[in-house]
Amino acid sequence: MTASLLEGVKVVELGQNLAGPFAGEILADLGATVVKIEKPDGGDDARRWGPPVSADASAAFHAMNRNKLSVVLDLSQAEDRGNSTACWPTATYWSTICGRA
Repeated sequence: MTASLLEGVKVVELGQNLAGPFAGEILADLGATVVKIEKPDGGDDARRWGPPVSADASAAFHAMNRNKLSVVLDLSQAEDRGNSTACWPTATYWSTICGRA
């Protein structure tokens, strides 16, 4: 078995909807370990795009988030920011595509 191009690379993805998850999808497909951080109360907005194909997500969400790990964190809460530090010190890259607040 051959090694993947990005084997050993760890990415923390903070994006949602399309652009950020698409970038993370490409990195995951190339072998990176991608950890997607989702917001509480529904997670990534793309979960609710179009008809669901599973109990919790649409086809668009599944297409853009395959091969990823996922965790729900509320980064406005000190406890969740503390819990998130397990991902951050070992991350090779960050993927952040942020819209306006």
